[in-house]
Amino acid sequence: MVWALGAVVILGVGLPVGAWWVSRTVLARRMLQPAGGRGPAVDAADQWLIERHRLPALQRWKVRNVVMAGGEFRDPALRAAAHDLAGGVLRGELKVSRSGRIAAWILLSEGVFFGVLGLLVSVEQSILAGIVLIPSASSSW
Repeated sequence: MVWALGAVVILGVGLPVGAWWVSRTVLARRMLQPAGGRGPAVDAADQWLIERHRLPALQRWKVRNVVMAGGEFRDPALRAAAHDLAGGVLRGELKVSRSGRIAAWILLSEGVFFGVLGLLVSVEQSILAGIVLIPSASSSW
């Protein structure tokens, strides 16, 4: 009984406190700048936009999304950056990852898988319940 209480205290108190301590001390050294700041480059497209246009992280993210979706900006600075990035991709000077779309497809397929699995489990349980209840209803207790 005491070991169960100790496990609950360790998992319920020790684990969250340890995670809080790690996030405050260890990860605080590697914290990123705010979304409006320049921030570190993530890949070649970010490096391209930092070197050529000196865009902060939030604007780089917007430019990347607009280039991937095929849209345009009204802001002349962001429009020039988007045209430059799209031209660099078309010329083969850099490659823009499509990890966001891949992640969306993975999440969608995971949702469909678990939905079908839940449907099969509920159907199987109702079939099993019918098989188990029918013989017990006909028994003479």
